[in-house]
Amino acid sequence: MAVYQTYVNTMNDKIRKAININNPFVFKHISNLKSMDHFDDIGPSVGTLAKHIMSEPEEITTMSGQKLQLKMSVDYISFSAHTDYLQTSEFIRALKPPHVILVHREQNEMARLKAALIREYEDNDQVHIEVHNPRNTEAVTLNFRGEKLAKVMGSLADEKCVQGQRVLGILVKKNFNYHILNPSDLSTHTELAMRTVKQTQAIPLTARLPPEEPHW
Repeated sequence: MAVYQTYVNTMNDKIRKAININNPFVFKHISNLKSMDHFDDIGPSVGTLAKHIMSEPEEITTMSGQKLQLKMSVDYISFSAHTDYLQTSEFIRALKPPHVILVHREQNEMARLKAALIREYEDNDQVHIEVHNPRNTEAVTLNFRGEKLAKVMGSLADEKCVQGQRVLGILVKKNFNYHILNPSDLSTHTELAMRTVKQTQAIPLTARLPPEEPHW
């Protein structure tokens, strides 16, 4: 909070006017910890009493340890800031993707949504959808297999080919496009050119050879 208390001149006009009376970033019940020794972790506040009440127990335990009878009825209303099952299923039905990854939901809610989506397509032989509901920080690996098409150009395209015939050429890739060319057509259809590299090899020999015997 020291940064906010110091650089008030970078704030808006409302904060600048308030600083003349009292620093709005000096809180009564909020302060910085000088060390981890002052950190009092009493546990998470999510999924405690309210989660327990959802199971409709006969009695509950308060934070003070007192046992109280649960004299009330409990109703659960699902509220999601994203989409519900109907909207999600309609969206998936329109796209028919091979993979669906469910995120931003409570774990049990995601499991129920996953089960409902699987039931919807389990008897459909024409649509194969795999539903994933990973935990937080859990990685999902998807394998994609795409078809690559190569266009034959140049003198190779002038030759008549039959089904199953092998074509000898150079495969050139540019901007996700594939072309098969004769090496002699590289300079015509691309910015490349064919070059010839000649290589010779010399082997030094230090051993003395025996003199040749005369042949008569």
